[in-house]
Amino acid sequence: MKLLEPITVNQTRLRTRTLMPAMHTGMTKGDGFVTPRLIDFYLERAKNDVGIILIGGCRIGPLAGPVTMIGLDDDKFLPGLTDFANAMHEVGCPCAAQLYHGGRYVHSFTMPGGKKQAIGPSAVYTKFTKETPREMTIDEIKNAIQEFASGAAMAKEAGFDGVEIIGSAGYLICQFLSPLTNLRTDEYGGSLENRMRFMHEVTAAVRKQVGKDFLVIYRAAGDDMVPGSNSYKEIAPIMKSLAQAGQIDLINVTGGWHETGIPQLTMNVPRGTYVYLGENIKNAVEGTGVLVSMANRISDPLLAESVLRQERVDIIALGRALITDPEFLVKTKTGRYDEIRHCLACNQGCFDAVFSASPITCTANPQVGFEEKRKITPADKKKMVVVIGGGPGGCEAARVAALRGHNVSLFEAEDELGGDLRYAGMPPGRSEFHELIKWYERILPKVGVKVHLGSKIDADMIIEMGADAVIVATGSSPIELKIPGMKKDDPRIIHAYDILAKRRHAGKRVVVVGGAGVGCETALYLAEEGSLTNEQAMFLMQWKALTPEDALQMSMKSRDITVIEMLGSLGGGIGPTTRWTILKDLAVRGVKMIPKTKAVEITEKPFGVLVEKEGKQEFLEADSIVLAVGVRSNDKLFNQLKEMLPKETFLKKVGDAKKPRTALEATAEGMKAALKI
Repeated sequence: MKLLEPITVNQTRLRTRTLMPAMHTGMTKGDGFVTPRLIDFYLERAKNDVGIILIGGCRIGPLAGPVTMIGLDDDKFLPGLTDFANAMHEVGCPCAAQLYHGGRYVHSFTMPGGKKQAIGPSAVYTKFTKETPREMTIDEIKNAIQEFASGAAMAKEAGFDGVEIIGSAGYLICQFLSPLTNLRTDEYGGSLENRMRFMHEVTAAVRKQVGKDFLVIYRAAGDDMVPGSNSYKEIAPIMKSLAQAGQIDLINVTGGWHETGIPQLTMNVPRGTYVYLGENIKNAVEGTGVLVSMANRISDPLLAESVLRQERVDIIALGRALITDPEFLVKTKTGRYDEIRHCLACNQGCFDAVFSASPITCTANPQVGFEEKRKITPADKKKMVVVIGGGPGGCEAARVAALRGHNVSLFEAEDELGGDLRYAGMPPGRSEFHELIKWYERILPKVGVKVHLGSKIDADMIIEMGADAVIVATGSSPIELKIPGMKKDDPRIIHAYDILAKRRHAGKRVVVVGGAGVGCETALYLAEEGSLTNEQAMFLMQWKALTPEDALQMSMKSRDITVIEMLGSLGGGIGPTTRWTILKDLAVRGVKMIPKTKAVEITEKPFGVLVEKEGKQEFLEADSIVLAVGVRSNDKLFNQLKEMLPKETFLKKVGDAKKPRTALEATAEGMKAALKI
């Protein structure tokens, strides 16, 4: 495979045509120092054939980034950086440090030494921080250029093989390049030539500092994806100019700014969608000797191979793919494609964690960030383990227990694994959740778990088995809505899970009661069910049965759907980096969303819901009422076992059986429970 071939960039040899891009991991303890936890995390990936590891962002100055970032602006950070580089080199993996300056994107309250106003090329307000930066003086511009160079020098001194200059995501270099954020009238503003000056001076200063044989990478925004800023068409000549200047070796392409309204990293982005951005830059820099890599939603080895074979880019950036499965490349090399744990792009453990200032982890791999603490080691004594429930928590518990050498049996009442994850993967753009279920279906038998589907099991049967350990992962059940007019047997009143499981179908006019995660996702499912699919729209456009405009309109056309929610906002329980995309999708599809509203009565003639908002009542007529008012734990079996099992029997409940929440928490609890047996 071309993906697995070595490639040399400048003087640095990459074992494979891959790089792990810099990502904020939250593993510095908030003080900028490299920690053993950070080294352990990257070491697990580095020893498994990654071409090169990039870490960062690495703050290059006091105004460049938050205190939580890896420090590259003080000699006190040098020992930790050296330890990191040495650890990577011991397993044969080169490494580079990303030189980070966020400019106007740095929150004032996160800066080292206390609150300071952010700086930028011009004093232009940003929705990202909800603050306005101070316009940089010429001296401050020169100082920032020197900070990039000094950061590069420190990285080289620490033993790194290269550096990456960040010119993406709307950070400082982007701000100088964009006519939206650069309103200067001096030599750093106005014409494109002037707006590129800062970028050219930074790259020249870095190259001068590190010498011609040191790897210099430029992280590029392939398209700012912000109206009025640089599109991929304007980016191409900018990158051509940069490549022709001869100061960089590789352009590492990603998507747009943080302020964009276009999803880039969420599950609803089809895999490989943004490869065209890398291809656009590769075409622009052809003949310069500068190579191009591409990131974003390339999480499958066969897709990566196809991109390389078509020569759309030279190197594949594997970020979350390597977070989820450190052995991604080793499994690819040995043909074990079915064993690869694919990134779900759920963002629960990675980007949501970053935005909450927490260390990253992963829904599909709860060992992420706990490489040493949650290491799977052989058990001291082989035991008989019974796992009840085949949701994500139960599956992970069974897998880990089996890997530790235990005799594991998993019992699932339904005819398939997955639990509530089956429903989570039904709405449009959410099907990646099913990839985790499929992975467990493949991997559990391989590690020796005896899976019993369609097997309802009670406390007496478990006692009779004589299990040494029992893990209860019996999930949750929908809460019933208790208001006047509610009839359980009315076919027009449907639970959301029955809709998502395709057991029941709704009419044209639908009121969804409950606007948290399940309610919003069910509304999205219903909206798509009433419109043209993408495949249908493409077919009709191809054969000119519909114009693109009509096809788009019919793709967005849906039922008459209204979602009501008692709280002040909708989408509760969905991570912040995904919630906005779902709410926007609902709005585009014409779904009416009404917060601060509760259902007070279901009426018969006409059929519908009487609701109350801010003391005023309103009637919503409907053909179907869909209930999504929450779930409660199924812990009855656990409570029975607690009374009946011998005291020496290990007993633990995990996932929704303990408390309804996310798949991220369920898999983590499943792993931790199995490690204690």
